[in-house]
Amino acid sequence: MHVRGLVRGEISGNTINGSSHRNINLSPACRRVTIGGNQLHNARSSAVNIAWYCERIVVEGNVISSYVSSLENTDDAAIQVYKDGTGIAVSGNSISGDWKYAVYLSQVKYSTVTGNNFIDGGSLPTSASRRTGLRRFPPGRSIRRAAAA
Repeated sequence: MHVRGLVRGEISGNTINGSSHRNINLSPACRRVTIGGNQLHNARSSAVNIAWYCERIVVEGNVISSYVSSLENTDDAAIQVYKDGTGIAVSGNSISGDWKYAVYLSQVKYSTVTGNNFIDGGSLPTSASRRTGLRRFPPGRSIRRAAAA
């Protein structure tokens, strides 16, 4: 599924099993989109890819797995956000498989990664908050409330 320029949308309740590259691809300039409650399996590059100036994207409650991603020489992250993403929230996802990274962030601002379940490999680089400008929110303050402020 490739979505370009969507504003105030929702991608939910889908089952995608297998793709030659990505399960869900958002680019460019998508804003205020929720990707939640999906079953995303066996993507060869990434299950969720968010790039090129996307803003206020919520990725939550998805079940993501792939045991074929290591066979490809591609991006290899279950969820990846890069190229000037702002206000991205990744939470409550269950991620398993042979991903190089469960979550990959590069060139993003004001984003959070919280409450995900990483199973069977995949990792979040420990230096991610320094490299990508991750913003830590105090308890009780979510990315949604911060973005609205």
